[in-house]
Parts: sequence; C-alpha cells; structure tokens
Amino acid sequence: DSVKSLQNGVRTRFPLNLNGVSLSFQRDETDQISSQIDLDAVLLLFVNGVIQVPKKDYFFEGGTSFNFNFTSPPLPEDVISIYFYRGTRGVDSALVNIFETLKPGDDVQILKYDPFDVPTQKSRKVFAITDSEEIETNIYKKQGIDQLLFRPITLTKQKKDLVISQEIQYKVRDALEPQIMPIGKVIKDFGPTDTEIFLDNADFFQYEEDAEGSNFGEVVADAFIVDYLDPRPAQVTSTISGGVVTGLTIVDSGNDYPDGDVELKIGAPSRVDNSTYGIVGVGSTATATASASGGIVTSVTITSGGYGYNVAPQVITEVSVTETDTVSDASVIVGYSGIITGITTTTGADGHPLALKFQLDLSKSGSPTILNSLLEGYPVMVKSTTIGHGITSVDDSDSAVIGIGTTVCNNIYYAHQFSVEGNTGVITSNIHSSTDVVALGS
Repeated sequence: DSVKSLQNGVRTRFPLNLNGVSLSFQRDETDQISSQIDLDAVLLLFVNGVIQVPKKDYFFEGGTSFNFNFTSPPLPEDVISIYFYRGTRGVDSALVNIFETLKPGDDVQILKYDPFDVPTQKSRKVFAITDSEEIETNIYKKQGIDQLLFRPITLTKQKKDLVISQEIQYKVRDALEPQIMPIGKVIKDFGPTDTEIFLDNADFFQYEEDAEGSNFGEVVADAFIVDYLDPRPAQVTSTISGGVVTGLTIVDSGNDYPDGDVELKIGAPSRVDNSTYGIVGVGSTATATASASGGIVTSVTITSGGYGYNVAPQVITEVSVTETDTVSDASVIVGYSGIITGITTTTGADGHPLALKFQLDLSKSGSPTILNSLLEGYPVMVKSTTIGHGITSVDDSDSAVIGIGTTVCNNIYYAHQFSVEGNTGVITSNIHSSTDVVALGS
C-alpha cells in the first residue's frame, strides 16, 4: 500500500500493508535455505523512479515495517513504490492469515510464575507489532525483568483512541464491528433448482447500498432459511394399575408434527431407597412410542409399562423440529417499495376475468433503471391498506391460489402486468373471480 499519507519529511519508519492489512515478512528459521534469505534484498523500494540500495538507503530485517536512512526521510511530494519479490507462490512463499488478537494501543502485563521468585511486571503499552511473534512496547526498566523464564502474559484491550508515535490508534477492532442480520419473509415457493428467492422486503439487505465504493445490487450475503411453524406440543396423560403404566391418553394432539414417529418420555418411578436401613428401591421406567399424521399426534403405544409406580407419571412429548436450510453467497439483491395511491378493479391478465389494479407513487423508490427490475410474474406484498373484505389472489385461474387474505386488501399478489411511466407505476394482479369488489374502487 502507498505510504503517501505518512510522508512528512521527518518520518523514516513506514509500515508494510496490503489492502489496509498489516503484513509481516518472515523467514522460516526451521528451513536451512529459508533461514539464509536476505530480506533486505527482496524488498524493493523506488523513490521517484530510482531504485534504493538496501542497507544503505533503507534497512529491512523482516517484520511489519522498514526504515529509510535517517539522513534522507522522504518528502510529502516524493513518489514511493514498494514491492516484495515473493518468487513462486506456494513454493517459494506462502501467505498466512493471522486472526488479530492484539493490536497497538493495547496494554500487556507479564505475570509472576509461582515456582520462581520473579515478581509481576507493571503494565506496558503496545507501540507496534514488529512481526507475528514480536511486539514493541514502551521502554521498561522496572521490576520483574527476566530474559530466561517463560511466564504468563495478560492482555487488556484498548479502551480509547490514542496517539502513538505520531499515529492515531483507534480503539476499533473486529470484535466491535456490528453484525447486521436483516430478516425477511419468503413470499413465493421455491425449490432446489430455483435461482431466485422473493422476500417481503429487500430494503433490509441493502444497508450498504450507500456506502463508499458499493453499487446497488452488488450486496452478497449468506442466508439462513427457517420453515415458519408455530408448534404446540401434544399433551398425553398416563394411568397406572399395580405399579405399572397401563394406559396413555391423548389430551391435546398438538400441531405442526411431521408424519412419522414422535418421541415420548415417561417419568421414572419414585425411588424408595433408604441407605440407613439398607433398603434399595426396585423399579423400572415405562416406555412408549407415538406417531403423527397430518400435523398432529394420532396414536400412542405402550412398549413397556415399567414397574414401581405409586403415582401416575408425567408424559412429555417432543416438539416438532423446524426445518432449516442455508444459501451461500446470495447476490444481486434488488428491490424497492412504493406507496399505493389508488386501487381499482379491472379485467385480469391471461384471460382471467377479474383483477386488481394498483397505482403506485414511485418517486422515492429509486432510480428509473431500478424500477424496471420488477418483472411480470414476480410476487409483491401489499400491506397497510384500509379497504376490502379479504382478497384471494390467484395466478392464471381460480384454482391456482397464491394467498388468502383475511381482512382488507393486504395479501401477496403476482404482478401479472406492470408498467412504469415517469414516477408512476401500475400493477395488475389477478384475484378470485367471486371476490366481493363492492367499494374497492373508492
């Protein structure tokens, strides 16, 4: 990266960064050939087009920074180009990502080690990370100095912005970055081969749209998809006779169960152990199975009545497990919203007898090129209306139901026809031919 912003005619030491991330160049000291590499010679510096001589014009022994000769600090107008000769990638050199824990501005403290009489040091400030295994701190001459013993170290993360060596060290770190997880409801069925997923609102996923360097529609995100359920566990009671569970009764069948087996748990019999008198209780826990069909528990079967029950045990049924799926690298996220300024009825598209026509104000919905991203056949969600009696939206026939509204015109519709003229849009959506349309035109 360029060091232009740091050139002031005085400074001689400069960091080595790539795309804003600190780089540390190191030899592999366990490799005989690597340990002989002269890092000075493979760092190439040009000042105003003139190559600099290592160990004369600049000094570099590896790590995260290099040093110009103190007699020739670069001026603000100098053009400095920095290169590192890495040879064949993956053979002569390897790039390893280090997940940063410590950063300049943090406080570190070397602690005492109990078997040895070496006291804990005072806290010191990290000035720089010279390479992946070495840090630079303020000069320390106090208690606890020992160059031989390995000892524990504690880290206190930076709490406020600081100026270290004429550089601002902000307290920002990855752990403090916001994790924005927008949520949307899927408004159209999709399958394994589909390439599009439609949501009730795409605006939430465009939170970086106005960020510097980003373009509309270029947001890339992973998605966690959850099948919407409102499960209610089934309720089962038990009866006993002679210390054995003899009956199970379904009191509430629950809901949202997938067809198949349902796990049941029956409480264990109470124990009568008494260690004082050497009495050991005898008993075993009853077991049972259940099955579900059509979303409810339909039957329960006792597989073992157990033994030793003096009260009817509690029976617990599992709650149905919500199905989930994931999508990686979803991209080209496009969408917008508009204000409905009029609703009327009209002849439907594709020969259907009845449809709603929505007139939209799109003046605050984005650029004209974005408005045309709504294509015929795409689903749209209409909300916050105040008229109508519950509209059933359909596709190309009354039997192809899309959504059944319960009140007013709020529902999911298909844009069977769509046009834009200036900032005004018109969406035509087929509805059930028997819909009560009295007063919709008002």
